[in-house]
Amino acid sequence: MLISVNVTCFSLHLGTPLNYSFNRALLCEKSIFTGVSLFIFYETIILVLCFAIYFIIFGNFINSMISYSFPPIIDNFAKILILGTMPGKKSLEKQEYYGYKHNAFWKIMFKLFEKQYSDDYKNKIQLLNDCNIAIWDTLQFCERNGSLDSAIKNEIPNNFNELFLKFPQIKHLFFNGKSSFNYFKKYIGLNQNFIYHTLPSSSPAYAGLNFESKLNYWAIIKTVLNETPM
Repeated sequence: MLISVNVTCFSLHLGTPLNYSFNRALLCEKSIFTGVSLFIFYETIILVLCFAIYFIIFGNFINSMISYSFPPIIDNFAKILILGTMPGKKSLEKQEYYGYKHNAFWKIMFKLFEKQYSDDYKNKIQLLNDCNIAIWDTLQFCERNGSLDSAIKNEIPNNFNELFLKFPQIKHLFFNGKSSFNYFKKYIGLNQNFIYHTLPSSSPAYAGLNFESKLNYWAIIKTVLNETPM
């Protein structure tokens, strides 16, 4: 408003028409408001980008910390149950059991039952079904950054009471690594109704044995299957 008055008085003193002063005033006010609008616009864009980056980074961090297990792969013909601890990061991304390519689980299974190895997940599941093998994980939920069992915290076990009631024919439990067994023992407990077998972990993190040595330990699965009637 001060700009408008000054311009008008100057214009009257020089005998300039009034419409010039008004046009000049409106132009100044328009410039001021345009500048303010642009400032608010750019400030808003910057804030939106900052929030987007924050939620992307923080959201990925949260997702990397929280893990949920998959439903069991099991049917009424399953004779044994193989238990891991919790799906690793790559498995969760692919939504597949033992999805990390360096995990030896599937290679052990195909080698053990003398089948041609396949990367197709459907073929992997079919192999388990054909061999009367069920798989699941000891834990239902945990917080973990990465895939190491040693990084697990705030874990919750799966509901085994319900599983065993639904599939009472399963009496042999095989644990893929000591962590799986230790969590089962801690939360579920051991009883005489089952026979427990702890196998060396198929994870590459367990480097104490090579593939052939792990395969030799896992061969007990085939022995138990052959000795277990339906």
